[in-house]
Amino acid sequence: QKLSRRRRWTRDLKYARARDEATQLAVDAADEIIGAGLSGVHLVEPAGDRLEPVALAESVPWFFDEQPTFDRGEPAGARAAVAWDAYRGTDALVVDSLSEYEALDEETPAESIVLHPIGDHGLFVVSSAEPNSFTETEVLIAKILANHLEAALDRVDREMSVERIHDATRRLIQTESPAQIADLVVEAAEEVLGFSVVTVRLHDEGAGGLVPVAVSEGADEALPERTVFTPGSGSLNWAAFESGEAAVYHDIETTDAADNGTGLRSLMILPVGDHGTIAIGETDPGVFDGTDEHLARILATAAETALNATARTNRLHDRSERLERQNDRL
Repeated sequence: QKLSRRRRWTRDLKYARARDEATQLAVDAADEIIGAGLSGVHLVEPAGDRLEPVALAESVPWFFDEQPTFDRGEPAGARAAVAWDAYRGTDALVVDSLSEYEALDEETPAESIVLHPIGDHGLFVVSSAEPNSFTETEVLIAKILANHLEAALDRVDREMSVERIHDATRRLIQTESPAQIADLVVEAAEEVLGFSVVTVRLHDEGAGGLVPVAVSEGADEALPERTVFTPGSGSLNWAAFESGEAAVYHDIETTDAADNGTGLRSLMILPVGDHGTIAIGETDPGVFDGTDEHLARILATAAETALNATARTNRLHDRSERLERQNDRL
């Protein structure tokens, strides 16, 4: 019966359209199916220093004087330290009696608890005020709910990112200069895709190669002074530009390229037609997933479309000026 009820709740989670909806569904499911009246979902705040409650069971205010939050860096034995250890883990932490749990020194109204990480999003807390409250089946249901909640949050974030990328593409199409387009690409890569090291290079025949036109603040801090990448420079940027194919490197230190030793490890280079390249990187290896690549390709395609339109406009403008000069001479 519990598993049957779980299926109904996970079906609802599958169709959740927002973060608050998905998290509250998971908490309500834990309360109704398992009887975990002190449950909650705590998501990592943008700064990454706190797990904040975004959904709590109705009984929580009766047992806690204030909404439980977990700050990173609290000393061992604190509730926050236990929560962060569970968040950094790969599997659920199950404790039948917190009052007897050696890793916890701080008092808490909860006794039985299941702490399950939900990917990079945060922590799913399934808890009861009574010790030994959860059977093996109920712990299994808590884990299943956590996994479905993670999938729902991933999907919601992905849909939000796609929507924001489309907003950025609309702005790109309305921009008239290559420099402004490059600035908007950097802004979108930072704010929508969440990457800190971004460089847009445009091909300049006079300079003989790919010239850095727009650079993120993170790139300025992490990378050495940027030079023009020419055909003989051995740069991964030039190789991608010349081939017209996007290149994703999960660790460029394993490649024999001029980009080695810059501090970058993960690197994604997207050619923008015959205009230039977008380089997105991080100082940690293996940070890109399929969603990152998909959204970055959408951004690169939009940038190419905007640059093509700008080039056409400039050609028409130049032609118009030539015709005007011819008319003046006539």
